[in-house]
Amino acid sequence: VNATGIQKLGGDGIEITLRALPETTPTFESVSLEPELYDHLEPRSGMIVIAGATGQGKSTTMAAITRRHLEANPARKIIDLQAPIEFAYSDVLNDAEDRASVIGQSEIGEGRNLNTFADGVWTALRRAPQVINIGEARDRETMTAAIEACLTGHIVNTTTHAGSIAEALRRMASVYPTEERDGRAYDLITSLQLCVVQHLVRTGDERGRVPVREYLLFDDDIRSRFTSTSVGDWTAGVTELLETPPPGALAKPLWRSAVELVKAGRITQAEARRFIPRSKVEAIATE
Repeated sequence: VNATGIQKLGGDGIEITLRALPETTPTFESVSLEPELYDHLEPRSGMIVIAGATGQGKSTTMAAITRRHLEANPARKIIDLQAPIEFAYSDVLNDAEDRASVIGQSEIGEGRNLNTFADGVWTALRRAPQVINIGEARDRETMTAAIEACLTGHIVNTTTHAGSIAEALRRMASVYPTEERDGRAYDLITSLQLCVVQHLVRTGDERGRVPVREYLLFDDDIRSRFTSTSVGDWTAGVTELLETPPPGALAKPLWRSAVELVKAGRITQAEARRFIPRSKVEAIATE
């Protein structure tokens, strides 16, 4: 619930925005997560980034990933930092009373459990977790803490506002001043395991929404390509990797995801068109 004071017809009023949350914690199936990503969501350490605009289901997808961590064997301790807390995982915890995984949730904000995400991460490092969820890595302090957590052997799941992988990388690097950027960019790429960008579009029957996703797995080969180039060249590097990935790479551009959803009958060509560049339209028609 969000309530904001406004002026209405010359008098005082309140605008109230409500978001309904399901009682059931989402699963990989309910968020239509691509099966090829499953095995890459539980690395030994490193950062998994879910990117997208506001309202594109980032928190819901991250909740599904957290559910997988809670249900994993061996058991894990998870620290969940959110602003606000949206999913409580009570159904998962109640259904898995014989499991030893635990989750500690803290709400971020003035007057809440912790003031900032960065405070939450530094505190989490003293609580012996295996997984740290950061609602959003949006400033220098939070990004620094997240990278440190990765480099000290933790899994970090976080989100950022971005419409593409190239934009997500730029945003995360741009929180640092110019004199620090190259060094911190190296730490960022070293920490990254997977970046997923999603856009929700209406299904063909207009009864729901389905994500169009772009993703890139940062294995050793991919990392070396970025660490050997400057931040300014990352956009070109991402474009090349998504369009012509090296053998064995896990990479998919938005337009390819949109085409597959059209072929599966899940979205219309009209919905898919905004993700498909003109240069690809003719090539797709011949497939």
